[in-house]
Amino acid sequence: MGNPLWLIARRTFAEGWLRLTATLLAALGSVALIAGSLQFALRAQEAVAGSDASEYVRADVLVQGGTVDPDDPYAPPDGWVRLDRLTSRPDVAAAVGDATVTVTAMRPDGQAITAAAEGRTLLRPWVPDPRLNPYLLEAGRAPAADDEVAVVRHVSRAGELRVGDTMTLTLPHQTRQVRITGIVSVHGRGAVAAGDLVLAPPETVRRAAMLPEGRWQSVWLKAAPGVSADRLRDALARDLARDMARDLGGTAAVRTAASVRQA
Repeated sequence: MGNPLWLIARRTFAEGWLRLTATLLAALGSVALIAGSLQFALRAQEAVAGSDASEYVRADVLVQGGTVDPDDPYAPPDGWVRLDRLTSRPDVAAAVGDATVTVTAMRPDGQAITAAAEGRTLLRPWVPDPRLNPYLLEAGRAPAADDEVAVVRHVSRAGELRVGDTMTLTLPHQTRQVRITGIVSVHGRGAVAAGDLVLAPPETVRRAAMLPEGRWQSVWLKAAPGVSADRLRDALARDLARDMARDLGGTAAVRTAASVRQA
């Protein structure tokens, strides 16, 4: 018959070891759950990271061709605007044409890249004028050739893409392969309120939007020094009502960029 003290000690150690093992397993499970929750929270945060970012941050006034949906600032206008009629105005310091084409961006393996904030992925023109350009290059350079694009940070991360990589864009009438030359942020964010942006040379986007030469869905304007956004908006609205509608391609909506950002 063994030593009773030894038997008690061994039984106590065995029971304690089982409890310790169960405790350690429970702790590991808790850590895994917390890590999974944190990863989900970080992904959710990144998904809505563009909800308060706007590409219109440097613009003062937007002239949009045809009619626009006041509740959806990213709905493409159904008309066009002549850029040259606005660049020649003395109360305008800078003007660039804009157009949007809804696209699907895909990784090299064919997997679609889901846009941030459950939004859309839009092909937009790179803005060459620094007075109106809201895009901060975090890596690479601006797109220059017809098959080059810059992408917002969310596209890069969600698609696991870097400068120099290629991706596929599915447009309404064609599918193209493009090379990423730059990665940008807007307001320090990885996307904008509409979702993700793919930025191409302006003429590439104009042709993709099937717009006549020199015409754009909308034009971003920077007011001349001493001219407020409201004053420029009112002057343009007055001129449009009088005699500019024909030159701009029919009717047009004139809004301050601030009002569109708030929308």
